[in-house]
Amino acid sequence: MSDEDNDVVTLGDVVKEKLLKDEEIVAVVGACDENECSYKNGYMERQALFSCITCDPLHERLAGVCYACSINCHNDHEMIELYTKRNFKCDCGNKKFGDFKCHLLEEKDSENDNNKYNHNFNGKYCTCKRPYPDPEDEIEDEMIQCIMCEDWYHSRHLGQLAPSEYSEMVCDTCSKNNAFLQYYKEYAVCSPGTTSKEPEKQSEDGVDVISTTAPIELTKVCTLSKLKSITSDPVKNEDLKAMFFENEWRNKLCKCEMCLAMYSIQGIEFIVKDSDTVLHHERKGKENEERKWEEAGSSLSQMGHVQQIEFVQGFNELKSGLTDFLNGFTSGEVVRKEHVDTFFEELNNKKRRRLQTRKGVPPSNCK
Repeated sequence: MSDEDNDVVTLGDVVKEKLLKDEEIVAVVGACDENECSYKNGYMERQALFSCITCDPLHERLAGVCYACSINCHNDHEMIELYTKRNFKCDCGNKKFGDFKCHLLEEKDSENDNNKYNHNFNGKYCTCKRPYPDPEDEIEDEMIQCIMCEDWYHSRHLGQLAPSEYSEMVCDTCSKNNAFLQYYKEYAVCSPGTTSKEPEKQSEDGVDVISTTAPIELTKVCTLSKLKSITSDPVKNEDLKAMFFENEWRNKLCKCEMCLAMYSIQGIEFIVKDSDTVLHHERKGKENEERKWEEAGSSLSQMGHVQQIEFVQGFNELKSGLTDFLNGFTSGEVVRKEHVDTFFEELNNKKRRRLQTRKGVPPSNCK
């Protein structure tokens, strides 16, 4: 490989730089492998997913690809970032993509029957079915993901205003479909800045009625039945609104055999699993990134002094150049492929000029 080839900057460099600057992105994709298609892992409990507009410009099909495929197979394509989805198997290269084959793992089933899709895969969100960001929307509004259906909603389009602090949200529709959740209102954030008191634990035969531990352990007494018995005026299903819950509220859900069977029938077994939460996924992502940087630091320490300096100089140049490049665009302006190509070309030209200068003229402090 020539010196010139060694100076080429790829989209992967931009991704890594962006990861350094944005902790949220680190948390979302940090737990993912950027070089191995996740298909071999089956229906993963949770992973970052992307939808490719270039491969499906008319939105005729719904398909999602893993983080590694978004980088290696759809590197120069227009992509929709879907954040994270549960129980999903990478579609890249299956029959939904026609003749397009996955570059990382070509042998795949023609279709992933257990995958669940919604209009997010076509770049639409909320009950208003609008894109995000929406150039026609003049109202600044946060988007909130429902933990049940995993669609994203404008806060103003939920039946109840979002409180100032909460951990997870269940949208209007999912609250109606899972009316039993209203009996756990003690663990919901009832109004901005306030939470209701947690009921006292009761026990029978030495088993806590409400389990606060992450593992799913069967309880001998049905907590839900007890909560129903002390609720004098339950809300009618059609009147239920979005619910906002405090942190670790899932650990308070009943885990008796009857309730676990109900979760299974309704297809929401995930609700009592701590590993299903986005918080758990983000924690894994941050830990994984920390491990990668420790490994990178170890590799850097084994380089020669000149190599270390050149590495740091190259990294700082990329960081500074990328910041200036992005600051050159106005809010909402689309960064197109030709813009990125121009940025890389200018960056590479600078590196080549620097190398040529070093080859011909020694530094002034060289003795």
